[in-house]
Amino acid sequence: MRFQSLQLTNYCQFHDVLLDFQPGVNLIAGPNGSGKSNCLKALYGALTGEFRNTGDKSANVRISDTDVGESAITAKFFCNQEYSVTRSFKQRGSILESTGMESVTKEREINSALESILGVSKHILDQYVFVDQWMMFSFLAASPAERVKFLQALFGLSEIEEVWQTMGEHITKVSASRPADLSIVTQGIADNRRSFEDLQRLILSKQSEVKAIQDELLRYVSTVSMQAVNDLSAKVNEYYSLVQALATVTQAIAQLESGFGQLSTDTQSVETQVTRCRETIENLDRSINDFHGFYVQAISQLSSANDRAKQLKTIQQREAQLARLNAQLAVPAPQQPSNYVSSLDAAFYNSLQADLASQSVCLKIVSLARASCGAANIQCPTCGNHIDKSIVDQSVEALAFLEVEISNKKRLDSESRLYDKQVESYARQRDSTLKAIQQETQVIAQLTSQLPAEVNIEESQSIIEQYEGLVADKNKQLSLLSSLNSKLASLQTAAQLNSKRYSELLAERVSINQKIDAISSSYAIPDNANTIPTLFSEFTNASHALEVMEIKSTTTATEIARLNKLRLEIEVKSEHVQQMEEARSIVHRNGLPSMVTRDHLRKLEVSVNSFLVQLSSEFRVRIDESLNFVAIFPNNKEQPAGRLSGGQKVVLALAFRLSVNIHYAQGFGLLCLDEPTVGLDDLRIDSLQQVLTELRQVAKSHQIQIIVVSHEPALVKMADHVILLGQ
Repeated sequence: MRFQSLQLTNYCQFHDVLLDFQPGVNLIAGPNGSGKSNCLKALYGALTGEFRNTGDKSANVRISDTDVGESAITAKFFCNQEYSVTRSFKQRGSILESTGMESVTKEREINSALESILGVSKHILDQYVFVDQWMMFSFLAASPAERVKFLQALFGLSEIEEVWQTMGEHITKVSASRPADLSIVTQGIADNRRSFEDLQRLILSKQSEVKAIQDELLRYVSTVSMQAVNDLSAKVNEYYSLVQALATVTQAIAQLESGFGQLSTDTQSVETQVTRCRETIENLDRSINDFHGFYVQAISQLSSANDRAKQLKTIQQREAQLARLNAQLAVPAPQQPSNYVSSLDAAFYNSLQADLASQSVCLKIVSLARASCGAANIQCPTCGNHIDKSIVDQSVEALAFLEVEISNKKRLDSESRLYDKQVESYARQRDSTLKAIQQETQVIAQLTSQLPAEVNIEESQSIIEQYEGLVADKNKQLSLLSSLNSKLASLQTAAQLNSKRYSELLAERVSINQKIDAISSSYAIPDNANTIPTLFSEFTNASHALEVMEIKSTTTATEIARLNKLRLEIEVKSEHVQQMEEARSIVHRNGLPSMVTRDHLRKLEVSVNSFLVQLSSEFRVRIDESLNFVAIFPNNKEQPAGRLSGGQKVVLALAFRLSVNIHYAQGFGLLCLDEPTVGLDDLRIDSLQQVLTELRQVAKSHQIQIIVVSHEPALVKMADHVILLGQ
């Protein structure tokens, strides 16, 4: 199998890139972040439909501020003939094409077709064809248990492990399905056999008992047939049943006659209570009617009292507001400042300030000139006057005094104007307060004049309580009357039912007497007739017991047969479990799989050493009893492979991967390595130059296409074809 090209369209960081591959060693080089590893993931995804470490397929779409359109990868490869497989991440569907075959467009069918074309499982591709970064030495770093699983999967022995587990599950299932313990079943068979024998003896005894009772019955009626015995027994039973029924009816009649008196007494008592309750209700109605007018008047008075209370509260609130307004009126007027001025001569002070500004300029210029030249008498460049030093000093003092005077006048004027505003505001506030006081006084007077008259609340409340008490008493009496009426109706109904039942019982007693007389006149009941029902009952019971014993005997025989069948089933399953356990011990990992594994390891050891020779390695390896790789150096010194240097591990890993590819990937002819020298410094990488050069010859001689991803410039020399990314 050999890759020919890889087209990347809006995949990861690639916009539109075409990569060509050649036989031999292909190196994908470039700086970190240029997408080297993503190229290997794309090749793996093209063959399997899965993209490692990316989760959802949409995660492979190139990130862009705008819609990138179609996103897909297309890999062309040769495997006995040329194929092209496209995996789409967005719009266009995936497709597998080749000359002479129908195109495949469904993902699952594409994956199945590729596995058939390539001739290797996805497990081989995962572990031995596409080797991820840091997984180059995984077979060296694995724990013993992991290494066993690793090698069994490589040698195709995982199925045997699954068979061993399945056989164990089957043994557990069969053992759990055994109905019961064999000893318990055997004991059950013995117990049931003893019960069966005991039942047979009891049946013989009961048969003799039934025969004796039957003979006794025939002795009492020796002149009639068996049918006559049965008829006589039936009539006797009927006779005694009627006698018993007559006694029951007579007792019921007596109980009803006794209950009639109590029922009549209870009815009279309830009727008396009903009459009294009705009289009480009539008296309460009269009292309620007499009080109704007073009640309505009391309700009206209480409403008036509530209105008066609300109006009094409003008056109190108004009076409180009036007090607050009077308090505001008592606030004193603003205090006039001691240096109050009615107005300021603005024109005078403005002129004075302008002269001050002009003189200040002249004085500053002269002072600067004098300071620069040192002359005592200087001509002012502004006004043209000659100014003596003493005049300058006096003018400076006068100007300073004038500035202070102007500043004070302005301050006094500002304070006076503020006072004017305060007085004006105080006057407006006082006028507003006086108007509000007048309005509140008028409202209070109006509310006081409209205040409802005062009423006696306690007397009104007393009248209302008396009236409502009468109404409540009436409601209680009405409820009591309803309850008494219901009770009276129940008693009347019971009286009617008892009367009806009494009539029925009298009629029933007459009917029973007639039936007894009829039997007595039709049959001459013998003196010993009372023994016939007893004997007949014993005969029936004994016959029934015999029937039960026979049924139980049949059931016991059936149970014995079932237990015998169950014992046979347990014995068969126990023998099957024993055979399965013997077979399972053979396929245990320490049995046949161990022998097969060691045979494969001997072949793998020879192949690895052959590649170590071809790669000009200084050491050889052997695989010890613990399935560890041990390096053997020319001086016969041995060292665990896990303690080899980084460069030596790379050589061993290459030899191992090449051996696996040839012997266990059915000569697949492809090996993809992601950063195989990761973790090695420049010195160790340089020391691998000869090994990596030999790798090219190994790839050619065994017709293996090797695709290596690396950012190491030193590896460029060992490649037959270099693909540079990030240029």
